[in-house]
Amino acid sequence: MAYVKLQKRYAQLDIAEKLTVLLATMALGAILFLFGGIVVLFLSYLCVSVLQTCLGSEAAAYAVVCAVWIVVAFVVYAQRKRLIVNPIASFVAKLFVGPEKP
Repeated sequence: MAYVKLQKRYAQLDIAEKLTVLLATMALGAILFLFGGIVVLFLSYLCVSVLQTCLGSEAAAYAVVCAVWIVVAFVVYAQRKRLIVNPIASFVAKLFVGPEKP
């Protein structure tokens, strides 16, 4: 009976550990996504200012940068399984179904 209680306690601790790793990874990913978005925004404005001097028109520079981001969005959407779904599935599978610790 004591063995069953210990196994139950071990399972609870194991689940708590894995959920902690999962939530910490999600929080880190959200923070990096936020900072990455800010960096991309400023880099886009930089590209617009550089293109404005080359093209001579601010509207044309914004249109070129917008077109580049539309192409990037289509590429990410087309490769979503390879770029997003598979890495997340692999991480969760390793976390919850991975090899047992000694």
